[in-house]
Amino acid sequence: MKTIEGSHFPETDADGKTQGITEMTTLEMFFFVQFLDFLTTLVGLHLGGSEISPFIRMPLHVGPVAGLTAVKALGCGIAGFCIYTQRQRVLSWANYFFAGLVVWNLVQILKAVSWGYPKFRRQHCSWAQGVIEAGLQGSD
Repeated sequence: MKTIEGSHFPETDADGKTQGITEMTTLEMFFFVQFLDFLTTLVGLHLGGSEISPFIRMPLHVGPVAGLTAVKALGCGIAGFCIYTQRQRVLSWANYFFAGLVVWNLVQILKAVSWGYPKFRRQHCSWAQGVIEAGLQGSD
């Protein structure tokens, strides 16, 4: 990569094609989607959800953060192996899969917040309900 005033621009070959940008973008997207999956899974677990996959559920017995970190570290190791063996297409398909998981997690989180799953209702909605009832009693 050449650096021009602090910005990185990929080099081009003799045909004018950009070198290395597709692989780096795929890898960056992989790490970003993994991070989003990590965060949305933690939020879902905090709201009372459970992990569906038995492969992910087993390490969660250590603790949600430690278990998910271990699983994501393994996934990043597999991604590194894919890059090392020039299998970027596998990484691109993994990006689509994990982006779908992030959407699934977000839908479950929205359902938990809007429908009031029991743990969420106990922790957050009771305070809001008390404020609403106090406001209604004061207006009579």
